[in-house]
Amino acid sequence: MSDAVRIEITANIPDRRLEKWADAARTHLCVPVASIEEIKVYKIAPKTPANDAAQKISAVFVDPVLQRAQFDNADHAFGGKTPAYVAEISFRPGVTDNAARSAEEALQLTGLDAEVASGSLYFLFGDLDAAGAKKVARELLANELIQKADVWTYAEFKAVKRFDSIRLPKPVFTHSPKAEAVSLDMD
Repeated sequence: MSDAVRIEITANIPDRRLEKWADAARTHLCVPVASIEEIKVYKIAPKTPANDAAQKISAVFVDPVLQRAQFDNADHAFGGKTPAYVAEISFRPGVTDNAARSAEEALQLTGLDAEVASGSLYFLFGDLDAAGAKKVARELLANELIQKADVWTYAEFKAVKRFDSIRLPKPVFTHSPKAEAVSLDMD
């Protein structure tokens, strides 16, 4: 997977749904979240090497009028604001990732055969602590049955080399599957 690519996509227009989520965090979870910003994340692992993979990936994932793409660890700009915490929400291995499947189909139309995984980075602003950030991530932003939530302080997030050693989620089976007969008798 050394050729895997991570792309982070920032919308150039405000997302009003995030304002509602910040309000829900304050109102229902009693966590002092001032605001939330979201960046979409895609991890792409081409199945065969392609010289023009970066161009094809940009063509599929980024609308240059509405979005900005980032392929490296550079800081994201938030209008002078600094987030307190960052939560990365992604699907657990084995869960159907519809956005990723659609992206795989779009990449195939460009001639690039690849595996894709999707997720989101949520930047949490406000005077909140680690327990509050984890509560917002796990109870508001993620469905922990099908998604995992990783939470870092902003300083920890900046230190993570998230564009190095990119791995897509893969299910791991620790035993062989077996079938058993189950009686349906009610006696």
